Amino acid sequence: MKILARLTAALALVLVFGSEARAQYVDEWFWGIDYSMAAPLGDTKDFTSGFSFRGIGLEGRYFRSANTSLGFRAAWNVFSDKSSGTVTVDNRTTTGTSARTINAVPLYITGDYYFGDRGSTRPYLGLGAGVIYNERRDDFGIFTSSSSKWQFALAPEVGVMLPVGASLAYLSLRYNYGFKAGDFDALSYLSISVGIGY
Repeated sequence: MKILARLTAALALVLVFGSEARAQYVDEWFWGIDYSMAAPLGDTKDFTSGFSFRGIGLEGRYFRSANTSLGFRAAWNVFSDKSSGTVTVDNRTTTGTSARTINAVPLYITGDYYFGDRGSTRPYLGLGAGVIYNERRDDFGIFTSSSSKWQFALAPEVGVMLPVGASLAYLSLRYNYGFKAGDFDALSYLSISVGIGY
């Protein structure tokens, strides 16, 4: 995680001091990288209840007009939780520590609508649609159970873009929802992302 933090900081410095302020113009691309924190909700919270500080996201947005963009987003959030207790399965009782982990990797096509003028602070509303790769692992004592599934997903988002030096910083709040797939419960979590791009 320290290496990831250093790489993110280095990229942020390059973007802030080494690029022209140009995003948010018609026929321009915006490229961003962000640090993502997340809170599990619903069935996801039942499996791993802890707030996650482990996440990263990458995105690209193509400004089709002064107020709209189409793009894509790829991210990775890790949820983990530990607990101790006793479990009975098939007339066998085991006592130990359970370590549960979810690796969530959403891949979205995105659309956003921006308010305000180009070059200024711009709130925006967005929607992502695509899939989430959901990998669940449960380590209990010496036993391990692991399974994974691709789930169709939607992600409404609200955020703001801010001019910072020669680049743009952004802050977003996103509700990620992966629909139930087979024996996999719906995956839902709220992510907060802080990023920078150009």
